[in-house]
Amino acid sequence: MDNPQTEIELAKGLFLTSEGIAVFKKRGLAAASDLHIGFEEALGESLARMQTRMILEKFVRVCSRFKIKEILLNGDIKYTFGKESKQEWNEIDFFMRELRKKAELHILKGNHDFYLENMVRDLDMQVLKEYENEDAYFTHGDSEIEKKGKLVVIGNEHPSIKLRDEIGASKKYPCFLFAKKENVLVLPAVNPWAPGTDILNVDSRHFLSPLLRSVKLDDVRVYPLDGESIYDFKRVRDVRKLMLNNPDFGL
Repeated sequence: MDNPQTEIELAKGLFLTSEGIAVFKKRGLAAASDLHIGFEEALGESLARMQTRMILEKFVRVCSRFKIKEILLNGDIKYTFGKESKQEWNEIDFFMRELRKKAELHILKGNHDFYLENMVRDLDMQVLKEYENEDAYFTHGDSEIEKKGKLVVIGNEHPSIKLRDEIGASKKYPCFLFAKKENVLVLPAVNPWAPGTDILNVDSRHFLSPLLRSVKLDDVRVYPLDGESIYDFKRVRDVRKLMLNNPDFGL
C-alpha cells in the first residue's frame, strides 16, 4: 500500500494516528474509544494484563509525539456488561492512574460501562455522557444525537476493513471513518482485539450507531491501521472499485 504514515492530518490541527487515537493538536487533546479493558480476561489474567499495557503504550507514544495535555476516553472503557470482576477492576484502576500521570483525563460512558462510576470513585473522577469544546462534540455514539453544527466524534461502531494479506489470508484492519457531509468522525476500537464492523460488508441501515444509519456509506472516507502505519484509502466506493478490479488487493 502506498504512503504509510504514523499520522494523517484530516483537517487543520486534527490528526488521525496509527495508534487509533485522534489528536486535536492546538488544544493538546487525544481522543480514543472502545478500550474494552477486560476483554481478554477469559483467556487468562496474564493476557488481560498484557492487553491493558499494550493500550497504555499507544497513549504513551501519542502523548510523547504531540505533547498531549488532555486525554478523552470516548466510551466502552470496560468490556463486561455485568458487574465488574476483580481483575477488570484492577486493570481499569491501574490504567486510569497511569493515564492521569500523562494528562488531564475525561471519561465518557459507553454502552458497556455499567458500574464504571463505582470503579473510578476512589480516583475522584466523574463519568460523563458527552463532552464538548470549541473543536468538537464527543459522545460514544450508541444513542441518537442531535445535529451540532460542529464535528461530532463517536466510537461504538468499531469500524474495520477486511483485506487479504500477502499470503492470501483475510484479516480485519481497524479504521477511522470520516463522513464529510455529516461532519462525523468515527474512532476505531483502540483495543487491538476488537476490530468490529467490516464496513465493506454492511449496509449503513444496519450500523450499530444510530447516527451512521443515514450516512451515504460510499462517500465515507476510510483510514485503515495496520499496527504501525495509517493509510488514506479515499472513499468507500474507491475501495470497492479497487477490490473489484484487483481481487488480490490487500495490505
